[in-house]
Amino acid sequence: MTETDDTTAAAPGTTPPFYISVAGATDVGREREKNEDALVVADLTGGTLLGPVQHARFDVGERGVLLAVSDGMGGAQAGEVASALVVETLTRAMKDASPETPRDALMNDAI
Repeated sequence: MTETDDTTAAAPGTTPPFYISVAGATDVGREREKNEDALVVADLTGGTLLGPVQHARFDVGERGVLLAVSDGMGGAQAGEVASALVVETLTRAMKDASPETPRDALMNDAI
């Protein structure tokens, strides 16, 4: 869900503020005994990271907001390690990249 704040006017020649409200959660489901999924909600401009079951409203800055879910591989050995590694690697690649780096290059670097 996205929201704009009409009370904050942008200066002439600048982009008006853009806000996004997000919530995230994973669930073990009916087949497994433990949840191996991982998720990340990260404000790449301000550096805020949300835990697995929280809600936040971000002012989307120049760097954007990362929203990602990684499936835990259906009970495979160390599935929770693999899914956590995916979100950690993706978050680090997006956060550490130069602002001039094209977004498609970030995805290639993270993989």
